[in-house]
Amino acid sequence: MKKLIIGLGIVIGIAVLVGVKKSQKSETLDVVVTATQKGVLEQSILASGNFVYGSNVQIRSEVTGRVIEVLVREGQHVEAGDLLIRLDDSAFSARANRAEAQVRSEQISLKRNQEVYRNTERKLKRYNELFAKNLVGQDLIDELSTELQIAKFDIQVAKQGLGQAQASLKEAKQELAKTEFRAPISGVITQVGVKKGETVVAGTTNIIGSALLELADPDSLEVELRVDEADIGNIQLGQQVKVFSATQPQKPIMAKVAEISPLAKRIDKNRGLVMLLKLELGEHEQKLFAGMSCRAEIIHNHSNPAIHIPIAAVQQNAADESDHYVWTVKDDRAMRQPVSLGISNDTQQVVLEGLDQDQLVITGPGRTLYSLRDNVRVNTSSL
Repeated sequence: MKKLIIGLGIVIGIAVLVGVKKSQKSETLDVVVTATQKGVLEQSILASGNFVYGSNVQIRSEVTGRVIEVLVREGQHVEAGDLLIRLDDSAFSARANRAEAQVRSEQISLKRNQEVYRNTERKLKRYNELFAKNLVGQDLIDELSTELQIAKFDIQVAKQGLGQAQASLKEAKQELAKTEFRAPISGVITQVGVKKGETVVAGTTNIIGSALLELADPDSLEVELRVDEADIGNIQLGQQVKVFSATQPQKPIMAKVAEISPLAKRIDKNRGLVMLLKLELGEHEQKLFAGMSCRAEIIHNHSNPAIHIPIAAVQQNAADESDHYVWTVKDDRAMRQPVSLGISNDTQQVVLEGLDQDQLVITGPGRTLYSLRDNVRVNTSSL
């Protein structure tokens, strides 16, 4: 009987040991960890936008005419003053010639009236001398005086006619000059809107003239950003911005805020109001073009050098929202560690107290984080 009892005890002991080992094995959890890092953490506002030309000129027609020559193509570099497009100038040239002829006619008329005035003036002077000697009557003197006054008026009329003719000539020459379109700045042709043989229409008060082409200075490339109205309070002129182009989305271009729109705009009926910003780009070697999309991080705050961890690692006490903690790993076991927090951004959190550099913290999986307990054995894998 005594041997039976001893045997049962041994069996029970073995079973307990096996159960303990199974229990310990089932308590080993797979977790993802990362090492704490020390550095400066930046807080930023995320925004999207496009690259645009800061110096962009749209050339429109001020006269109606037929295009007879297009001398440039899109992408071509031109210098200021280069001839770009010509219209048929035959009608404008004829008008200028008629205006020149009218000016010459008015000049001749003025000279004729001036000569008549001088001749009448000499005649009146001579007859006044004869009148003094009682050789002519008063009637003749009065008649010559009237003719002199009329000649003076004729000169004034001729001068007015000449002025009008000269103004018409100036206008005709200006209209003629408008049949040639020259580059107002040095730059690149970004768009050509007409072809040879097409008719362009002059702009009026209610009608915009035909768009012929667009010219831009490639060195004036800048960024136009759309920022949510709620974030504009954290943005000021000169603020540093990281710009990421579509061609190299992982390589930032440093820029600064150069202009803040004074008006909020709604660019999409499904979105709220946005503010438009203009950014001045810093030095870069990326190949960029106007119209390309980009994203930006507008830096508005940064920490002193401090420990920071992925924000997913930070947990909050349900009973006390000010009580934060993280799970660290020591000797393959999870340890709850209270922490004091600083600033954060979308992915990282500054820890002011509670952690050291290169300490392992658990960042996931999320369901495992919520069910962790102190001293639970964990199997780690790094991010």
